[in-house]
Amino acid sequence: MAGGTAVLDGLVAGLALAVLGVVVGAKASANLDKAYSNLSKAREFQEEMDTASILCIGIRKRASMFNRFLISLNSIFEPLIYEMTQIIEKRGADFRNFSEDEKKVVAEAMAMAGAIKSILDTPILDEDGNLTPESDKMVEMTRKKLEEVAV
Repeated sequence: MAGGTAVLDGLVAGLALAVLGVVVGAKASANLDKAYSNLSKAREFQEEMDTASILCIGIRKRASMFNRFLISLNSIFEPLIYEMTQIIEKRGADFRNFSEDEKKVVAEAMAMAGAIKSILDTPILDEDGNLTPESDKMVEMTRKKLEEVAV
């Protein structure tokens, strides 16, 4: 009888261990599936962040390009403004009283002011937050226009 009880206890314990193993295995499988799902989400997030990082680098480069160009335009514009101030102090504000050289200074200053305004008015980003194609071309177009005016 004692042997039968031991065998029966062994069978019950074995069955309990088997059921416990199935339950633990199912939970482990569910956790593994959840881990793969999280990994997939993490990879998607990484792709989004990589894309955002590339966009930020592009924005920084475009803004730096505009900044450098505006600084170079300003280094030309400020002396022209000073010359115009001197001309107005000397001749007054009537353009008809200016010499040809003085009129040329005023024309150059106006062209420079227009160039600066066109750069400042050019949007770097569109409504969706992407770089605009016109901002990529604006600096080169402005340079060409200024070269035409200077000739």
